[in-house]
Amino acid sequence: MSKPEKIASAVGVPVPNLRALSASGAVVKLSDGRDYIDLMNGKGNITLGHHHPTVTEAIVASLNNKLGSSTCWSEPFEDLAEIIVADSGISNGQVAFFSSGTEACRTVVQCARKITGKKIIASAGYHGWGDLWSSSSHFLQPNENGIIDFYFIPELLADVLENYHGEVAMVMISPDYVHLKPETLKKIASLAREYGVLFCSDEVKNGYRSVAGSALSQVIGIQADFYTFAKGLCNGQRLSCLVGSSDMMQKTKHMTYTAYFDTVPIVAALATLKYMHREQGYKRLATCGSILANTLCTLITQVELPINNKSDGRWAITTIYLCNA
Repeated sequence: MSKPEKIASAVGVPVPNLRALSASGAVVKLSDGRDYIDLMNGKGNITLGHHHPTVTEAIVASLNNKLGSSTCWSEPFEDLAEIIVADSGISNGQVAFFSSGTEACRTVVQCARKITGKKIIASAGYHGWGDLWSSSSHFLQPNENGIIDFYFIPELLADVLENYHGEVAMVMISPDYVHLKPETLKKIASLAREYGVLFCSDEVKNGYRSVAGSALSQVIGIQADFYTFAKGLCNGQRLSCLVGSSDMMQKTKHMTYTAYFDTVPIVAALATLKYMHREQGYKRLATCGSILANTLCTLITQVELPINNKSDGRWAITTIYLCNA
């Protein structure tokens, strides 16, 4: 069977008829008794590798010391919020925590609409699987939830902002640093500024990869109003967040979730981010990505496959682990 019979979710796996027995670093042992290099790494979540000792020890210590509870704030929340705000580069910033990237993206839409009193969101990229992002039945017109897809094309965004002038609450993109030129991303951000529209960089996928936080401002020289983060935060634990200036983030004060005070993902995130800062993890990941991309390019050329690799290596890092090196 390709998945457990009683589980409905159709999540693809590399070897569907095998089961994982154990995992450590970049290696997963499956039920055929063989070790496999895991290039999935939890859809990009497990930056440090499976069961990284720094993260595991932090979680175990938290549990053994009965650190925090599920009913009240504890110090790790404040420590983590300080790090994320500093990494975002947003002055006077605040964080709202959630359990998934989809939740963080949904929250920023609600927040932007509350701030502006407008409904339309100009969107490009993937922001989650909810109906909020369903396709519109008409090109460059809002779907039933007020979302217009402009497909990362600045000229189309300009049309949307002009045709729906005064109705757009926010421009929201998930920046693709591999396939999109910096000039394209800069034009998109500049259009949002030109029309006085809020701008959100959805960094659920790419955040905390080559740099601490978002690479957007380094790539295009423009800061977003909001950032969402998730996958790079805590080495596979369930945590996401939305970051913005404190005056705007006040609109999120009632947007919470059941496990808001769960300390385990917070402790895991602290351990992960501190390790990455201390061990120059982002630089090392970028270096590993360059080596991987360049090696693959060489192999592809040698065997004459009709494949053109567009990556410069800096972003080929979601399949790389720091492990214990």
